[in-house]
Amino acid sequence: MFHESTPLPWPPTADELDARASEEYLPTELMKFLSTLLVDEVVVEKSEKCQRLVLSIAQDICRAVTKGEWKLPKHILLCSTIRHLYRSKQLTNILHRLGHSESYDFGLEVETALAEAIDDVSSSLTPQIAIGEDNVVFHVEWDNLNKITTNFHGSNVVNSTGGIMIQEVKPNADIADKDRILPLKQQNRTRCLEVGTPATLPPLHIYGRVGPKFPLEQISVHPSQTISCMQSASKSTVCGY
Repeated sequence: MFHESTPLPWPPTADELDARASEEYLPTELMKFLSTLLVDEVVVEKSEKCQRLVLSIAQDICRAVTKGEWKLPKHILLCSTIRHLYRSKQLTNILHRLGHSESYDFGLEVETALAEAIDDVSSSLTPQIAIGEDNVVFHVEWDNLNKITTNFHGSNVVNSTGGIMIQEVKPNADIADKDRILPLKQQNRTRCLEVGTPATLPPLHIYGRVGPKFPLEQISVHPSQTISCMQSASKSTVCGY
């Protein structure tokens, strides 16, 4: 079964891992044996909990028999989940030695490959922006959106940036979401993303902010004076009536 299976695309996406997390992808006789062992009958419709246990144990067995060569969804997803929840290399490697997860280093390789693949197809525009004649972005705004992960002192902070784009879309413009297909890469055990800095940086111009200015003949009146004038004017109108 392992030798007949298709190689895992690199980097693996969530859809690809979800497609492989099924009973059809694992040995049929092994699934029947585990189903009989857990529910005592093969013909009985398995509950959601039983299906989850059968898939989990079956993937552990397949990984153990192939000495870790068969990369299965459970071990990849559990490795990434533990890393993002706890950031603990020791906890991830403990689960890896017990056969429940991939190693911490393998998780870094997956994330690095995903980052490189996304960088290859990334653009300054979101998929929702309509591209074509006269469809231009006329306002873009970005700001920091940091997240403190472990404590209140800010020592472990995930720095991220969120932005919005505002666009005037012309009639009959195609604004349907476009699927981004990640390119396949060669697995090379890279665990960090190297960002190349250009030798010569483009010039940066910082201009002073210019606020609104009143014309020279304009008279500025304090708001309190404006309110008192309006009150006296209303009184005069009532008395005249």
